[in-house]
Amino acid sequence: MSIKRFHNSIGNNKIDFDTSVTWGENLVGAYQDLPNLASSRQINYGTVLGVDTYQHVPFIKRIDTDLVITWQEGLQDEDTAGQSIKMKYINSLNVISSKFTIFEALSNSGSTDEIIVVNSEILEYDGAFYYICSVYNTNGIPDPKSWTALGVLASERLTATTNGTPFWVYTADGNAITPQSGFTAYSFNEPLSTNIANEIRSDRYQILTYLDNNVSLFDGELTDSTDVFTEISATKVRNQFIRLSRNFNFASPPQRQYFDFGDGIPIISEIPSSDARSSLITLNNNKVGLCGGTGDPLTERLELFFAFADLNTLNFQQSNIYRVVSGSATGQVFAGAFKNGLWSYPNMIHDIDNKIKIVCSKYKEGIFLFEFNYSDID
Repeated sequence: MSIKRFHNSIGNNKIDFDTSVTWGENLVGAYQDLPNLASSRQINYGTVLGVDTYQHVPFIKRIDTDLVITWQEGLQDEDTAGQSIKMKYINSLNVISSKFTIFEALSNSGSTDEIIVVNSEILEYDGAFYYICSVYNTNGIPDPKSWTALGVLASERLTATTNGTPFWVYTADGNAITPQSGFTAYSFNEPLSTNIANEIRSDRYQILTYLDNNVSLFDGELTDSTDVFTEISATKVRNQFIRLSRNFNFASPPQRQYFDFGDGIPIISEIPSSDARSSLITLNNNKVGLCGGTGDPLTERLELFFAFADLNTLNFQQSNIYRVVSGSATGQVFAGAFKNGLWSYPNMIHDIDNKIKIVCSKYKEGIFLFEFNYSDID
Protein backbone atom coordinates (compact mmCIF):
# COMPACT_ATOMS: atom_id res chain seq x y z
CA MET A 1 0.00 0.00 0.00
CA SER A 2 1.40 3.35 -0.98
CA ILE A 3 -0.09 6.46 0.56
CA LYS A 4 -0.21 9.53 -1.63
CA ARG A 5 -1.51 13.05 -1.27
CA PHE A 6 -2.29 12.88 2.42
CA HIS A 7 -0.84 15.11 5.06
CA ASN A 8 1.76 13.15 7.00
CA SER A 9 0.84 14.42 10.46
CA ILE A 10 -2.78 13.37 10.65
CA GLY A 11 -1.91 9.71 11.15
CA ASN A 12 -0.56 10.67 14.58
CA ASN A 13 -3.91 11.85 15.91
CA LYS A 14 -5.00 10.16 19.09
CA ILE A 15 -7.76 7.64 18.46
CA ASP A 16 -10.54 7.78 21.04
CA PHE A 17 -13.41 6.92 18.71
CA ASP A 18 -14.65 3.48 17.63
CA THR A 19 -13.93 3.41 13.90
CA SER A 20 -15.57 0.08 13.13
CA VAL A 21 -18.06 0.55 10.30
CA THR A 22 -21.35 -1.34 10.28
CA TRP A 23 -24.35 -0.85 8.00
CA GLY A 24 -27.84 -1.85 9.05
CA GLU A 25 -29.59 -2.16 5.69
CA ASN A 26 -29.38 -4.03 2.42
CA LEU A 27 -27.04 -2.60 -0.17
CA VAL A 28 -29.91 -1.08 -2.14
CA GLY A 29 -32.40 -1.54 0.66
CA ALA A 30 -35.91 -0.22 1.07
CA TYR A 31 -34.91 2.57 3.41
CA GLN A 32 -37.60 4.00 5.63
CA ASP A 33 -39.08 7.34 4.70
CA LEU A 34 -38.57 10.36 6.89
CA PRO A 35 -41.49 10.88 9.34
CA ASN A 36 -42.07 14.21 7.60
CA LEU A 37 -40.87 14.28 4.02
CA ALA A 38 -37.99 16.60 3.25
CA SER A 39 -38.90 19.87 1.63
CA SER A 40 -37.51 20.33 -1.87
CA ARG A 41 -36.40 23.60 -3.40
CA GLN A 42 -34.92 24.31 -6.80
CA ILE A 43 -31.92 26.59 -6.44
CA ASN A 44 -31.00 26.83 -10.11
CA TYR A 45 -31.66 24.99 -13.35
CA GLY A 46 -30.26 25.07 -16.86
CA THR A 47 -32.14 27.08 -19.44
CA VAL A 48 -30.36 26.99 -22.82
CA LEU A 49 -28.45 24.05 -24.29
CA GLY A 50 -24.88 25.13 -25.00
CA VAL A 51 -25.10 27.95 -22.43
CA ASP A 52 -25.77 26.67 -18.89
CA THR A 53 -27.21 23.16 -18.96
CA TYR A 54 -24.43 21.40 -17.02
CA GLN A 55 -24.70 22.15 -13.26
CA HIS A 56 -23.04 19.92 -10.72
CA VAL A 57 -20.81 19.48 -7.60
CA PRO A 58 -22.65 21.80 -5.20
CA PHE A 59 -21.50 22.86 -1.73
CA ILE A 60 -23.48 24.52 1.04
CA LYS A 61 -22.34 26.66 3.98
CA ARG A 62 -23.97 28.86 6.61
CA ILE A 63 -22.35 32.32 6.72
CA ASP A 64 -24.05 34.56 9.28
CA THR A 65 -27.65 35.00 8.11
CA ASP A 66 -27.01 33.61 4.63
CA LEU A 67 -27.17 30.04 3.39
CA VAL A 68 -24.57 30.06 0.60
CA ILE A 69 -24.68 27.49 -2.22
CA THR A 70 -22.01 27.14 -4.90
CA TRP A 71 -21.72 24.82 -7.90
CA GLN A 72 -19.83 24.41 -11.15
CA GLU A 73 -21.68 25.35 -14.32
CA GLY A 74 -20.82 24.41 -17.87
CA LEU A 75 -22.22 24.99 -21.32
CA GLN A 76 -23.53 21.48 -21.99
CA ASP A 77 -21.13 18.63 -21.20
CA GLU A 78 -19.49 17.64 -17.94
CA ASP A 79 -16.08 19.17 -17.15
CA THR A 80 -15.29 20.83 -20.46
CA ALA A 81 -14.09 24.23 -21.60
CA GLY A 82 -16.33 27.12 -20.58
CA GLN A 83 -16.98 25.79 -17.06
CA SER A 84 -17.25 28.37 -14.25
CA ILE A 85 -18.22 28.50 -10.57
CA LYS A 86 -21.55 30.07 -9.63
CA MET A 87 -23.20 31.06 -6.33
CA LYS A 88 -26.62 31.85 -4.91
CA TYR A 89 -27.56 32.49 -1.32
CA ILE A 90 -30.75 32.30 0.69
CA ASN A 91 -31.15 35.28 3.01
CA SER A 92 -32.79 35.65 6.42
CA LEU A 93 -36.16 36.18 4.71
CA ASN A 94 -35.78 32.81 2.95
CA VAL A 95 -35.43 34.50 -0.45
CA ILE A 96 -33.08 33.02 -3.06
CA SER A 97 -30.71 35.59 -4.54
CA SER A 98 -29.75 36.16 -8.13
CA LYS A 99 -26.92 34.05 -9.56
CA PHE A 100 -23.37 35.34 -9.19
CA THR A 101 -20.15 34.24 -10.87
CA ILE A 102 -17.37 33.43 -8.42
CA PHE A 103 -14.71 32.06 -10.78
CA GLU A 104 -14.88 32.80 -14.49
CA ALA A 105 -14.16 30.14 -17.10
CA LEU A 106 -10.45 29.69 -17.85
CA SER A 107 -10.82 28.36 -21.39
CA ASN A 108 -13.36 28.19 -24.17
CA SER A 109 -14.34 25.73 -26.86
CA GLY A 110 -11.69 27.14 -29.19
CA SER A 111 -8.84 26.70 -26.73
CA THR A 112 -5.96 24.31 -27.35
CA ASP A 113 -6.34 22.92 -23.83
CA GLU A 114 -9.46 22.42 -21.77
CA ILE A 115 -8.65 24.27 -18.55
CA ILE A 116 -11.51 23.81 -16.11
CA VAL A 117 -12.39 24.92 -12.60
CA VAL A 118 -13.81 22.33 -10.19
CA ASN A 119 -15.86 23.53 -7.25
CA SER A 120 -14.74 23.00 -3.68
CA GLU A 121 -16.10 24.07 -0.33
CA ILE A 122 -16.00 27.55 1.20
CA LEU A 123 -13.11 27.89 3.62
CA GLU A 124 -12.96 30.12 6.70
CA TYR A 125 -9.66 31.67 7.65
CA ASP A 126 -8.87 34.44 10.14
CA GLY A 127 -12.46 35.66 10.30
CA ALA A 128 -12.99 35.78 6.52
CA PHE A 129 -14.54 33.32 4.08
CA TYR A 130 -12.96 32.20 0.82
CA TYR A 131 -14.43 30.43 -2.18
CA ILE A 132 -12.08 27.67 -3.33
CA CYS A 133 -11.73 25.82 -6.61
CA SER A 134 -9.25 23.40 -8.15
CA VAL A 135 -7.93 24.00 -11.67
CA TYR A 136 -7.17 21.21 -14.12
CA ASN A 137 -6.19 20.65 -17.69
CA THR A 138 -8.40 17.77 -18.82
CA ASN A 139 -6.13 17.14 -21.80
CA GLY A 140 -9.34 16.50 -23.72
CA ILE A 141 -9.90 13.26 -21.77
CA PRO A 142 -13.06 12.72 -19.69
CA ASP A 143 -11.37 10.42 -17.14
CA PRO A 144 -10.17 12.52 -14.15
CA LYS A 145 -7.27 10.13 -13.57
CA SER A 146 -5.80 11.44 -16.83
CA TRP A 147 -6.11 15.13 -16.00
CA THR A 148 -3.20 17.40 -15.12
CA ALA A 149 -3.63 19.27 -11.84
CA LEU A 150 -2.62 22.90 -12.30
CA GLY A 151 -3.47 24.70 -9.09
CA VAL A 152 -5.95 25.99 -6.54
CA LEU A 153 -7.64 29.37 -6.68
CA ALA A 154 -9.27 31.31 -3.85
CA SER A 155 -11.51 34.36 -3.82
CA GLU A 156 -12.59 36.20 -0.68
CA ARG A 157 -16.29 36.66 -0.01
CA LEU A 158 -16.38 40.42 0.60
CA THR A 159 -20.15 40.79 0.92
CA ALA A 160 -23.13 38.61 0.10
CA THR A 161 -22.97 39.84 -3.50
CA THR A 162 -19.30 40.60 -4.08
CA ASN A 163 -16.06 38.69 -3.97
CA GLY A 164 -12.43 39.65 -4.33
CA THR A 165 -10.09 39.10 -7.26
CA PRO A 166 -9.13 35.41 -7.41
CA PHE A 167 -5.58 34.52 -6.41
CA TRP A 168 -3.50 31.37 -6.54
CA VAL A 169 -3.24 29.45 -3.29
CA TYR A 170 -1.13 26.70 -4.78
CA THR A 171 0.25 25.58 -8.12
CA ALA A 172 2.03 22.36 -8.97
CA ASP A 173 5.32 24.10 -9.80
CA GLY A 174 5.03 27.03 -7.40
CA ASN A 175 4.63 29.60 -10.17
CA ALA A 176 1.55 31.55 -11.19
CA ILE A 177 0.00 30.01 -14.27
CA THR A 178 0.22 31.87 -17.56
CA PRO A 179 -3.32 32.04 -18.93
CA GLN A 180 -4.37 31.29 -22.42
CA SER A 181 -4.85 34.27 -24.71
CA GLY A 182 -7.91 36.29 -23.79
CA PHE A 183 -8.17 35.02 -20.19
CA THR A 184 -7.27 36.79 -16.96
CA ALA A 185 -3.93 36.17 -15.25
CA TYR A 186 -3.97 35.64 -11.49
CA SER A 187 -1.07 35.95 -9.05
CA PHE A 188 -0.21 34.68 -5.59
CA ASN A 189 -1.22 36.82 -2.61
CA GLU A 190 1.43 36.18 0.00
CA PRO A 191 1.38 35.52 2.89
CA LEU A 192 -2.35 34.87 2.54
CA SER A 193 -1.84 32.24 -0.17
CA THR A 194 0.49 30.21 2.04
CA ASN A 195 -1.77 30.58 5.07
CA ILE A 196 -4.81 29.32 3.18
CA ALA A 197 -2.81 26.46 1.66
CA ASN A 198 -1.80 25.45 5.18
CA GLU A 199 -5.43 25.65 6.27
CA ILE A 200 -6.44 23.32 3.44
CA ARG A 201 -3.79 20.90 4.72
CA SER A 202 -5.13 21.09 8.26
CA ASP A 203 -7.49 18.78 10.12
CA ARG A 204 -10.37 21.15 9.42
CA TYR A 205 -10.27 20.63 5.67
CA GLN A 206 -8.62 18.09 3.30
CA ILE A 207 -11.94 17.34 1.71
CA LEU A 208 -11.82 17.62 -2.08
CA THR A 209 -8.68 19.70 -2.42
CA TYR A 210 -5.43 18.53 -0.92
CA LEU A 211 -1.95 19.89 -1.41
CA ASP A 212 1.47 18.39 -0.93
CA ASN A 213 4.69 19.84 -2.23
CA ASN A 214 6.20 16.38 -2.58
CA VAL A 215 3.85 15.19 -5.30
CA SER A 216 2.84 16.55 -8.67
CA LEU A 217 -0.88 16.08 -8.26
CA PHE A 218 -3.40 16.98 -5.59
CA ASP A 219 -6.92 15.69 -5.05
CA GLY A 220 -7.08 14.11 -1.64
CA GLU A 221 -6.36 10.98 -3.61
CA LEU A 222 -5.26 7.68 -2.15
CA THR A 223 -4.05 4.91 -4.41
CA ASP A 224 -2.77 1.39 -4.17
CA SER A 225 -1.82 -0.62 -7.25
CA THR A 226 -5.40 -1.48 -8.20
CA ASP A 227 -7.78 1.19 -6.95
CA VAL A 228 -8.01 4.96 -6.86
CA PHE A 229 -9.88 6.59 -4.00
CA THR A 230 -10.79 10.21 -4.47
CA GLU A 231 -13.56 12.82 -4.01
CA ILE A 232 -12.95 12.90 -0.30
CA SER A 233 -15.46 13.97 2.33
CA ALA A 234 -14.01 14.27 5.81
CA THR A 235 -14.89 15.20 9.36
CA LYS A 236 -13.22 15.28 12.75
CA VAL A 237 -14.94 13.69 15.73
CA ARG A 238 -13.19 14.50 18.99
CA ASN A 239 -9.58 13.67 18.14
CA GLN A 240 -10.32 11.21 15.37
CA PHE A 241 -10.11 12.27 11.72
CA ILE A 242 -12.41 10.26 9.43
CA ARG A 243 -12.33 10.34 5.64
CA LEU A 244 -14.82 8.88 3.24
CA SER A 245 -13.86 8.40 -0.40
CA ARG A 246 -15.23 7.26 -3.69
CA ASN A 247 -13.69 4.30 -5.46
CA PHE A 248 -12.89 4.92 -9.14
CA ASN A 249 -12.35 1.31 -10.09
CA PHE A 250 -15.46 0.47 -12.10
CA ALA A 251 -14.43 -3.14 -12.74
CA SER A 252 -16.22 -4.62 -9.75
CA PRO A 253 -19.60 -3.00 -9.07
CA PRO A 254 -21.66 -2.58 -7.02
CA GLN A 255 -19.65 0.15 -5.36
CA ARG A 256 -19.06 0.62 -1.64
CA GLN A 257 -17.97 3.53 0.53
CA TYR A 258 -14.29 3.54 1.53
CA PHE A 259 -13.21 4.89 4.91
CA ASP A 260 -9.82 5.68 6.37
CA PHE A 261 -8.88 7.04 9.76
CA GLY A 262 -5.82 9.17 9.36
CA ASP A 263 -3.54 6.39 8.18
CA GLY A 264 -4.57 6.53 4.52
CA ILE A 265 -5.39 2.83 4.42
CA PRO A 266 -8.87 2.33 2.95
CA ILE A 267 -11.43 0.13 4.64
CA ILE A 268 -14.14 -1.23 2.36
CA SER A 269 -17.54 -0.92 4.04
CA GLU A 270 -20.96 -2.32 3.21
CA ILE A 271 -22.35 1.17 2.70
CA PRO A 272 -23.55 1.67 -0.89
CA SER A 273 -22.04 4.24 -3.21
CA SER A 274 -23.70 5.19 -6.45
CA ASP A 275 -20.41 6.06 -8.17
CA ALA A 276 -20.53 9.55 -6.73
CA ARG A 277 -19.21 11.71 -3.92
CA SER A 278 -20.97 11.37 -0.58
CA SER A 279 -21.13 13.79 2.36
CA LEU A 280 -19.81 13.02 5.84
CA ILE A 281 -20.24 15.51 8.70
CA THR A 282 -20.19 15.74 12.48
CA LEU A 283 -23.70 16.60 13.63
CA ASN A 284 -24.40 19.20 16.29
CA ASN A 285 -24.75 16.42 18.88
CA ASN A 286 -21.32 14.94 17.92
CA LYS A 287 -22.77 11.96 16.09
CA VAL A 288 -21.57 11.26 12.56
CA GLY A 289 -24.02 11.96 9.74
CA LEU A 290 -23.74 10.49 6.25
CA CYS A 291 -25.60 11.32 3.05
CA GLY A 292 -25.08 9.27 -0.09
CA GLY A 293 -26.69 7.90 -3.20
CA THR A 294 -28.31 4.56 -3.76
CA GLY A 295 -31.15 2.96 -5.72
CA ASP A 296 -31.40 -0.03 -8.00
CA PRO A 297 -29.39 0.07 -10.19
CA LEU A 298 -26.85 2.03 -8.16
CA THR A 299 -25.39 3.74 -11.21
CA GLU A 300 -28.66 5.58 -11.83
CA ARG A 301 -28.34 7.42 -8.48
CA LEU A 302 -32.10 7.21 -8.02
CA GLU A 303 -32.16 7.91 -4.27
CA LEU A 304 -30.43 9.88 -1.58
CA PHE A 305 -30.18 8.41 1.91
CA PHE A 306 -29.34 10.11 5.20
CA ALA A 307 -28.00 8.08 8.11
CA PHE A 308 -26.54 8.87 11.49
CA ALA A 309 -24.32 6.65 13.60
CA ASP A 310 -24.28 5.83 17.29
CA LEU A 311 -22.71 8.52 19.42
CA ASN A 312 -19.27 6.95 19.83
CA THR A 313 -19.09 4.70 16.77
CA LEU A 314 -19.61 4.45 13.04
CA ASN A 315 -22.48 2.01 13.48
CA PHE A 316 -25.31 2.99 11.13
CA GLN A 317 -28.27 0.99 12.43
CA GLN A 318 -31.21 0.21 10.20
CA SER A 319 -33.47 2.34 12.40
CA ASN A 320 -31.30 5.38 11.66
CA ILE A 321 -31.17 5.17 7.85
CA TYR A 322 -33.71 7.23 5.90
CA ARG A 323 -34.64 7.88 2.29
CA VAL A 324 -34.48 11.62 1.62
CA VAL A 325 -35.64 11.61 -2.00
CA SER A 326 -36.20 9.03 -4.72
CA GLY A 327 -37.17 9.11 -8.38
CA SER A 328 -37.16 7.25 -11.64
CA ALA A 329 -34.51 7.08 -14.34
CA THR A 330 -36.44 9.43 -16.59
CA GLY A 331 -36.86 13.16 -16.68
CA GLN A 332 -33.58 14.56 -17.97
CA VAL A 333 -34.26 17.69 -19.98
CA PHE A 334 -30.94 18.58 -21.62
CA ALA A 335 -28.49 16.37 -23.45
CA GLY A 336 -24.85 16.32 -22.41
CA ALA A 337 -21.82 14.07 -22.20
CA PHE A 338 -21.48 12.12 -18.93
CA LYS A 339 -24.70 13.55 -17.52
CA ASN A 340 -25.69 10.21 -16.05
CA GLY A 341 -27.60 9.67 -12.83
CA LEU A 342 -30.48 11.46 -11.13
CA TRP A 343 -29.62 12.77 -7.62
CA SER A 344 -25.90 13.01 -7.03
CA TYR A 345 -22.98 14.63 -5.24
CA PRO A 346 -24.76 15.65 -2.04
CA ASN A 347 -23.20 18.06 0.39
CA MET A 348 -24.88 18.88 3.68
CA ILE A 349 -24.82 20.84 6.91
CA HIS A 350 -26.59 20.48 10.26
CA ASP A 351 -27.83 24.05 10.47
CA ILE A 352 -28.45 26.31 13.46
CA ASP A 353 -32.22 25.70 13.20
CA ASN A 354 -31.58 21.96 13.79
CA LYS A 355 -32.40 21.13 10.19
CA ILE A 356 -30.35 18.89 7.96
CA LYS A 357 -29.84 20.79 4.70
CA ILE A 358 -28.60 18.88 1.68
CA VAL A 359 -27.71 20.28 -1.73
CA CYS A 360 -27.28 17.98 -4.72
CA SER A 361 -27.48 18.07 -8.47
CA LYS A 362 -30.35 16.67 -10.52
CA TYR A 363 -29.27 15.02 -13.77
CA LYS A 364 -26.20 17.29 -13.54
CA GLU A 365 -28.33 20.06 -15.00
CA GLY A 366 -29.87 21.65 -11.91
CA ILE A 367 -29.12 22.29 -8.23
CA PHE A 368 -31.66 21.40 -5.52
CA LEU A 369 -31.91 21.86 -1.76
CA PHE A 370 -33.57 19.33 0.55
CA GLU A 371 -34.13 19.97 4.23
CA PHE A 372 -35.81 18.27 7.17
CA ASN A 373 -35.91 18.57 10.94
CA TYR A 374 -33.26 16.47 12.62
CA SER A 375 -35.45 16.33 15.75
CA ASP A 376 -37.95 14.24 13.75
CA ILE A 377 -35.55 11.31 13.63
CA ASP A 378 -33.22 11.60 16.63
